[in-house]
Amino acid sequence: MATLLWVTKSAQSQSLSQSEGQERLDIFSQAQAVSRHQKAASRKQATTTLYRVNTAVTTGRKHVFKLKNFQATRGSRHPGLGHANPDHRYCACTSPWLPLTPSYPIQRNHDWTVHERRSASYFQEVAVNKILTVQRHREFWKGIVPCLVESEPGIRHLVVAIAATYEFLQRPRAVPLDHFALTQCNKALRTILSGETNRQSLITSSILVATYHLLRAENEAADRAIDSGLKMLQLDNGTDSGGGLEQLSSVLMSIGQQHGYKLWAADVAFLFEKTVANCEDIRLVQHFPSGPFTNGEQVLSSFKAMMMEVIARVMRNITLGAYVDPDCSFACDVGQHFSTILFHWDMLYRSLPANSATEKLQLVQVKVGLLLARLLFHAKLLAADELRVDAYAGTFAEICRLGKEVIASRHAGRPVVYVDRFVNGTFFTCAMLCRDPQIRRDFISLLKSQLGYQDGLVNYARGHVAMIMADIEEHGLVVDSCHDIPETKRIGVCELSCSEDRVLRLGYMAATWTERTSLNHHFSRIPAELNDYTHQEINECLKGMMGAYAMYRKLDLFRAPNGYLRKMYYGELLVRVIFRPGIVVNTGEALDCSNL
Repeated sequence: MATLLWVTKSAQSQSLSQSEGQERLDIFSQAQAVSRHQKAASRKQATTTLYRVNTAVTTGRKHVFKLKNFQATRGSRHPGLGHANPDHRYCACTSPWLPLTPSYPIQRNHDWTVHERRSASYFQEVAVNKILTVQRHREFWKGIVPCLVESEPGIRHLVVAIAATYEFLQRPRAVPLDHFALTQCNKALRTILSGETNRQSLITSSILVATYHLLRAENEAADRAIDSGLKMLQLDNGTDSGGGLEQLSSVLMSIGQQHGYKLWAADVAFLFEKTVANCEDIRLVQHFPSGPFTNGEQVLSSFKAMMMEVIARVMRNITLGAYVDPDCSFACDVGQHFSTILFHWDMLYRSLPANSATEKLQLVQVKVGLLLARLLFHAKLLAADELRVDAYAGTFAEICRLGKEVIASRHAGRPVVYVDRFVNGTFFTCAMLCRDPQIRRDFISLLKSQLGYQDGLVNYARGHVAMIMADIEEHGLVVDSCHDIPETKRIGVCELSCSEDRVLRLGYMAATWTERTSLNHHFSRIPAELNDYTHQEINECLKGMMGAYAMYRKLDLFRAPNGYLRKMYYGELLVRVIFRPGIVVNTGEALDCSNL
């Protein structure tokens, strides 16, 4: 319309209405030509932006994605996809990823806005590549999700929200992107709750909701999304004929396991806390479920609340050399809550009958996590000098005793539901913090003994890192950089922060994700037990450890000159943070690896 209102006046005419017949026709013809040209240019630009073709097209490589129970919309067509018949189980294209949405349906779908198309393209080309499991679950992230985006509006809104949030983190001043992401997430939730989505799409939505919340450092909301997805998978157990649910379960478990949600790369995790969108004061929860308990789910809920609302939130808000005043009401109440929870845990454990071995074993796994949470609270949040962990030798011994019981049950074939989610991460923390050589070696052995299980590479790597640090410390060496690590102990080239003031750089050789060769062929110091793993698998494992480390790590000093990022309130009372930056230099705050 703006183009059609443009008029070139002649010397004689004052307006279009005053123009003669032939002049008026010439004006309209020129306006229509310009309008058609601009529309064609806009369509070309949108197509070029949204469906970028990479070099794989010219080389003729084809990548086939097995979609199993996921089908594209009937009748959709794209030059790279062919006809999307619901009976077809495979889609082939000449790009390493499936096109997010075929160009023809998008042009006909008026629900897609320009901003949604732009963010969808940004997700496919940039944001998704920062997900640590994108290669392991390539079929899901670059096959199933793009196809569902076309047919499921809820999935589309979630993908757009994730992309907009990620772009906002890269450009913190672009506040409208954050507002756009929140709007898209609300639209997605309304669509999902309307009941028009099938079960598999609902489970996929729970994965994307967790992905979105983890990107915004909202751990509790992400945990709820993961639990919802796992519960839906349990309801559908035994009804999966095409294998789609098994793949969704693998994606969900990879997010929720291993003591911290290692989904986004370390340079992405918790960037949201540093943006202008997260500038409000922190209001800490005053009331926690502390018992009495009647079942293990209540104990688990109490543990999650303490770990996420206390340990994670406060830890990510204070800097190195800062700690919470041990005499403030917040510290006193939380300490009392931990004692009450453990007391009611003991009462529940004693009340279970002798034939409730499975329930007792689950309670033991949750107690391992509870003991770790209490240890971190006293040794990291309330202590100026983290070397005071030596005062908790009894706690380390109890965790080791309970851990041996859990791992022995795992080797015996008994179900250990929370071993990857709570127990193994606790082993690594204790192996890095404990000063007793024998207990430390026991933790390392427990980790390395699980190499043959699912995600065993992560546990073996944890044990190997702890063993390197133990050897160095027992020989009286101080690690200030990678050059201080003996050559025989280095694994490779990846920067991995294993303490808040020291850097241990672990090594691995970079390789393509399809390569499977002996690592000893490239690097003789790689442990022989890892010969069966590809370079990409080791790379993903170490990056995951870095991502988990970022979950509870204190902020660097330059982030907050006052010792904290935001003010914290417990009820109406300000939580006092004591800041002693010199303590970092004087004591070293040794080995802060609480969540790897």
